[in-house]
Amino acid sequence: MKIMEIFISQHGSVLFKRGELLVITNKQEKKEYSYRDISSILISGDVRLTTAFIKEAIENNIDIVLLDKYGFPQGRFFSTGLNNLSRVKKGQLICANSEVGIKLAKEWIIEKNIQIKKHLKELKQEDYLTEINIEKYQEKILNEEDLDIIRGYEGNISKKYFKILGLLMPKDFKFEKRSFRPALDEFNALLNYFLGILYNRIEKSCLIAGIDPTIGFFHRDDYNKPSFVFDYIEKYRYIPYGLTLKLFRGNKVRKSFFVNINNSYFLNEEGKRNLVPIFYDYLNKKVIFNNKKIEIINLIQEELFQLAKYFVTISKERR
Repeated sequence: MKIMEIFISQHGSVLFKRGELLVITNKQEKKEYSYRDISSILISGDVRLTTAFIKEAIENNIDIVLLDKYGFPQGRFFSTGLNNLSRVKKGQLICANSEVGIKLAKEWIIEKNIQIKKHLKELKQEDYLTEINIEKYQEKILNEEDLDIIRGYEGNISKKYFKILGLLMPKDFKFEKRSFRPALDEFNALLNYFLGILYNRIEKSCLIAGIDPTIGFFHRDDYNKPSFVFDYIEKYRYIPYGLTLKLFRGNKVRKSFFVNINNSYFLNEEGKRNLVPIFYDYLNKKVIFNNKKIEIINLIQEELFQLAKYFVTISKERR
């Protein structure tokens, strides 16, 4: 069973094949891995790969992902055999152009809001729950069909939620609002990086299940973005939200983990080295699903397999 995900961010690293081994070298070290043990390789920074290495990785179903400086996937190498399920895509397209897709998107948004409410309760912030009034918005989302109006409801909840998180941060790391790319503070810089990792894992799981990451139901598909990934990640946003706050409040994060370039904050090499493994460990945390223990990352994959089967059913019903 493939058990290892390798993250490479050291500039000047070289990846090449030697026999049955993957070799990674840089100025500091040289490491060797068996292809059989690797599930995926995430690359950030100036790294060289040989074609022999890429071909061997593809033959062994190893996902190679190229990340931008924020941690979001820019491109990937994978076997074309992962995405040949035409019935899945047909069903997905039917959902995208019908009320079925909207219904699914609403379910994921509502699940996110449930997790936000649970998080605030865990933080003993019941007074703020009254202010946000999530139940009111949940009912409106359920009864609304206009996507722009739903986006407005969702945005209102998120705006109030992050305002609360900003107030709960340590004095030296307080922030006012959610900011994306670029991040305007350390909290958002770390959260964006964690979200980038989660986006990548969900995108990979979509490809394995045969789901097209670009055919979404709720988020706009401008600029060929993986809009389905943006839709589906809603129900799992609570993971990076909660963990990011926990790391700051637990004094696990230092100012030295970030670089500020023209008032834009980025996670630096020291930060990645200290914090990224914690996020991966959390994704491998076991939860109860169908009366059995399963890692969160495998739960996501299992749910997407089930969703792909649902798309096939839709495609058969609407021939």
